Amino acid sequence: MPPALPPPSRRLDRTLIVLALGLCAVSLVLIASATAADPGSHHLPLRQGLWILLGLGAMLLAAGLDHHGLVALGYWAYAVVAGLLLLVLLTGKRSSHGATSWLDLRLFYLQPAE
Repeated sequence: MPPALPPPSRRLDRTLIVLALGLCAVSLVLIASATAADPGSHHLPLRQGLWILLGLGAMLLAAGLDHHGLVALGYWAYAVVAGLLLLVLLTGKRSSHGATSWLDLRLFYLQPAE
């Protein structure tokens, strides 16, 4: 049985979080200043802020998970991606500059190579 993990607040690297938040603040300032002259793009800093909040929530969620359990899923994920790449070889539909790398899943297109 693996040892008990410390609470998520003890596993977070505070320096990394402060630096990431600083970069997020700089990005918001730059987007706001770049779009200030265009009245139709006032929503862009707000949208960027919402994506930042979503990313922070995902980061906190990931920090609270025990990553040791994901090791077993690695083999399955590798098999799924390898299967998707083979499927592109057989049935790839969309082509760009001579390279067929997209799958048409009816609802959306998927590019497993990326």
